[in-house]
Amino acid sequence: MQLIEELRWLRSTEGLSVWEELVALQEKERQKSLPLQVKLTDRRRHFLMEQLSYARLAREKFPNPEHWFWTKRLLEQASDYWCALETAADFPDQSKVLDICSGAGADAVALARRCAEVIAVDQDPVACNLTELNAARNRVHVVTKCCSAESLTLADSPYVHLDPDRRSTGAKVSALREFQPSWETISTFLNQCQGLSMKVAPATTPAELPNPPSVVRFLSRNKSVRQQRWIWGLDRWPQDSLVISACLRNEWHHEIFPMSAYGRIKSGDYTHSQDVIQDSMKEFIADYEPAIRAANCSLAMAQRLGCQLLHQEGGYLLRSQPIEHPMLRWFRVVEVLPLDRKKLIAYCRKFPARQWEFKSRGVEVNLQELSRSIPTSADEDRIRTILFSKVENRHRAIIADSLANDILNSTSLPTSN
Repeated sequence: MQLIEELRWLRSTEGLSVWEELVALQEKERQKSLPLQVKLTDRRRHFLMEQLSYARLAREKFPNPEHWFWTKRLLEQASDYWCALETAADFPDQSKVLDICSGAGADAVALARRCAEVIAVDQDPVACNLTELNAARNRVHVVTKCCSAESLTLADSPYVHLDPDRRSTGAKVSALREFQPSWETISTFLNQCQGLSMKVAPATTPAELPNPPSVVRFLSRNKSVRQQRWIWGLDRWPQDSLVISACLRNEWHHEIFPMSAYGRIKSGDYTHSQDVIQDSMKEFIADYEPAIRAANCSLAMAQRLGCQLLHQEGGYLLRSQPIEHPMLRWFRVVEVLPLDRKKLIAYCRKFPARQWEFKSRGVEVNLQELSRSIPTSADEDRIRTILFSKVENRHRAIIADSLANDILNSTSLPTSN
């Protein structure tokens, strides 16, 4: 295949020298095309330009994007590298790990920084070549094996990392029956390995599995849910637990709940007394990490922190006094208005702000369109937030001021780190 030929050339002394020169030129001159003095075939020139475009796209996911190489599909599927390093820590130090459905090797490289032996398995020769190249560029040792997952027999009871293909039909899916390899094959791995960590979409549920995971993890970074993990036989976390992990300012924070908290939110489980809500709405409201919502454990988090949950769909947390917690962002409630565009515009004219921030939880609002309608004033210093949510099953706009960390209540509740 032509792409494999180009990847092998890129691993050569000449290929890496040309690549590093191009990266330096791109960074220095912000060029969008290769300089004419670099003598390359049209095919190779196109290949390098494509890799430079992938490097730009990879900046959100990787700290050194020029050290990685991709196809479009494999970049889209790759784990965020910060999450890859964090989930690699679930495996025992100095263990042997098979990374099955390894793609371009993001998880394999992260595992190789911790584990004694990493074997990356993928049935796509391009993926295996990319893994070899990415491992070499990141100065770790990874062995590749090009074969289907179904053909594997796990000797010596290794640990397994698995990122099943959720786009085998071309569209991204969350249903377990659509995964490749199939659950039957995954069950075989469970019987042959010491422990297994499987990456699944945040919306996938293990409820109907005959052998449910002993630990479920949700991971978020930069206020975005990155992945869900199902874990069997790894002892970093308590068994039968739900782990919420959030990377904030390059530091990981964790909350651990019993598995019974998973999805526990139903009618009657949340604050619904009108008097209580109206009293609380005069005080403080908090937005919280999206991984908590993804795990449907908003109620458990509210109860742990002594807060009230505004709405059963996981709107916001309410409390008479804010408490410092890395997964919460607190606001002081200023006013509660009906979700009426004209009334909102009138309010913002009467009480102007230099900038308005918008957040919506459980309410469908076109925030981009609304932001164009709300007036701002360059003469004002304050930045205000409008939080959209349901209050007593009615859509409301909550005008609020963000609290800086240094003015939060100094009393902090313990967290499970």
